[in-house]
Amino acid sequence: GSGLCTVYWAVLQTWSKVYEAFFVDSSISMNDLAKNIINKGVMNDPLPTGMTFRMKAPSSTSLKYSLVVSAFSLMEIPSTNRRLELIHSFWERVEDGGYLVIAEYGSNAGFQIISEARDYVIKISEEKVIEKDIIAPCPHTYNCDRYARDTVPCNFNVKYRMFDIPFFKRQSIHKDLFSYVVLKKGLRSKAAFPRLVEEPMKTKNNFYCRLCTQSGSLQEAVCNKRHDKELFQFCKYVHWGQDFPVHLNFRSGKNQLGIENENKSEDLSQNDKTESMKS
Repeated sequence: GSGLCTVYWAVLQTWSKVYEAFFVDSSISMNDLAKNIINKGVMNDPLPTGMTFRMKAPSSTSLKYSLVVSAFSLMEIPSTNRRLELIHSFWERVEDGGYLVIAEYGSNAGFQIISEARDYVIKISEEKVIEKDIIAPCPHTYNCDRYARDTVPCNFNVKYRMFDIPFFKRQSIHKDLFSYVVLKKGLRSKAAFPRLVEEPMKTKNNFYCRLCTQSGSLQEAVCNKRHDKELFQFCKYVHWGQDFPVHLNFRSGKNQLGIENENKSEDLSQNDKTESMKS
């Protein structure tokens, strides 16, 4: 469920204003605690306008939202059929042009649930002829190559700090893995770039970058210092999980990928590359 409303705090920090929010958690105690945190400990104080808490989602999906989020909840659902019912309900509640975000732990089980949700939304959207796209992490809507052929889950690393409580201060910075998908009810507004699915591996004159590409396949791109010094320098600053702003061209008769730097065609500076990386 919505738990302590951590999604609400993340949205508030990103966009600074939330006009309407609907939270669902089956635990009344968790809902009361979340309300207490939002009201900064003032008991029986009215919630901000537009905020609603429920223990169950309404059966009607007539109300639509620009952002629907399920975070670390689907693994608690015991059956596949029930999970798909919930995913269907989530997607029905997304308005045209809105987004569905699903996140789970970065284990094999968590990645399987994300893949299950991803494939289901794509399938029902195609059946109903609804425009859809994947904003992240996949740069494509084809079958997931990693899910089909790899034993390693598609996951990403995150660092975070716990609450400022003495109990947690022995290890102030924590790390964890998560898997996620961001689906849009509509088409993306800009072209997708390959995404790094592992941290780049560096040797003396090369960076080896494992990429999920727009063609739906996993590819290992070799960035050679002599071939493209600018791109080699850029690889020092890009990390696992980020977009890799290049076009990939296969070299005929060779087993490696040729790389046409996207920034060359647009004559961008290294600062522009860094900004693209951060976004």
